[in-house]
Amino acid sequence: MNICITGGGTGGHLMIAEALVEAASNAGHSAIFMGSTHGQDQKYFKDSECF
Repeated sequence: MNICITGGGTGGHLMIAEALVEAASNAGHSAIFMGSTHGQDQKYFKDSECF
């Protein structure tokens, strides 16, 4: 299953989104996070393969 987790750019959801992507990946699913290219989303996931 392919899963896309999205965010809104404020940063309050980022650790939750990261945990969801990790859990989905560990369960054998393809998961990515789609967020803002500005602000906290970009800073938090800039070195991650899931962004």
